Amino acid sequence: MLALCQVCHLQIQAKLIPERPWLWEHSGWFKVYAAGFYAQYYGRFDVTRLEAEAKLDELLLLGQPWRVGA
Repeated sequence: MLALCQVCHLQIQAKLIPERPWLWEHSGWFKVYAAGFYAQYYGRFDVTRLEAEAKLDELLLLGQPWRVGA
């Protein structure tokens, strides 16, 4: 599950399927949320926001392994 503020949630509701691979780089504001989702969905572990921020690149690669070196 992605935690978003009410405004962001209403803007992207029904436009995003987190389980579907995203081929492009995530927007800056969304990276930490994607990293947290990838940790839980692909890595099967939960992270706090601070942990997601600290390991951002590593966690994003869980969901986008083709971006290695990008």
